[in-house]
Amino acid sequence: MLLQNDFPKYFMDLAQNIVTKKANIFRFVCSTGDKLVATNMDETLVQCGNYKEGFYSPKESAVLQKLYIEDEFKNAYEEKGKEPFESCIVDQKDVFFYEVNNSVRNKIKIAELYTSKDPKREYMQGVFFDKEGKIVATDGRTMYITDGIPEFPECQIKVTKTLLKILDIADYVEMGIKYKNIKNYETNQEVRTAKNIVFNFKIGTSEFTYSNQLIEGKFPRWKTAIPEKQDFHVTPFDKKIWKDIYSASKKLQPKNDKNLCFTIEDSNHVTITNISNNINYATIEWNIEPDINKRNVFAFNADYLNILLTKSGELIDIGYTDFLRAFTFTYKNGSIAVVMPSQIKEY
Repeated sequence: MLLQNDFPKYFMDLAQNIVTKKANIFRFVCSTGDKLVATNMDETLVQCGNYKEGFYSPKESAVLQKLYIEDEFKNAYEEKGKEPFESCIVDQKDVFFYEVNNSVRNKIKIAELYTSKDPKREYMQGVFFDKEGKIVATDGRTMYITDGIPEFPECQIKVTKTLLKILDIADYVEMGIKYKNIKNYETNQEVRTAKNIVFNFKIGTSEFTYSNQLIEGKFPRWKTAIPEKQDFHVTPFDKKIWKDIYSASKKLQPKNDKNLCFTIEDSNHVTITNISNNINYATIEWNIEPDINKRNVFAFNADYLNILLTKSGELIDIGYTDFLRAFTFTYKNGSIAVVMPSQIKEY
């Protein structure tokens, strides 16, 4: 019996985020003899090598009999005569790869924080690569825009747990788009369509390939959401103060109200409160002016604000015009975030 420990550790660690929990063949890693394959039909991880054929659990050392797997599942997953796991491996012929440097890796990880987690909004669940070289992500209320890879093809990728881990631990990463000719039945012609994102990466001397299906559908018209100009600009307040405020809000605020209200007391002081349970978290030193309509109160979702202040880079400027409309957060590396404030009743 071949034990799990005989397999590459990094492969098995990554495979745990891919294999499905459903009771079918894709609960297991497949060794075809010359490669290991983990897949759930959407995302696939491959490492070439010399391994004993069989099906293996990434969490246990149990080995399943190949005959049993074939009898139960093989016919259901065959595609054009290929073994089910082989059919999930993306052919890299005609794929042009672009290196993903550390800066772009970090920006992809940040962008993932801004994606929608709503299953009904699949067109906002990925990170969008604009044809002009921008990386964009939005959930409808917040949006992150930054420079990406010049000339990279326009597409929207799913940033899965597996991909996040790859971006963290890989020594080298490159990515490219796999196209497929799909027949348009209205015109009876084939159309070249982007279908998969493919990542080749190295960990030490080991080489891997990870692929995932691209998100189909049109990404929102993101450029129209960026304010043309902001009338007021302020430097952010001290992040050390924010850490304590955010920690307290997580413990004390009701689950149905994550809004923090900022009230300008005078030219150099702002009070941060939660209206629903009348908690006064702090009065901080912050030189911020009322908006163009002389409002002195605005509010943000605390979780959104935490991402903007602590997880998106070195913040250097906050721009606004109207406390009821979009704010812009500008970072030292040129990235910007656009966020809508919470709509509350002034008090």
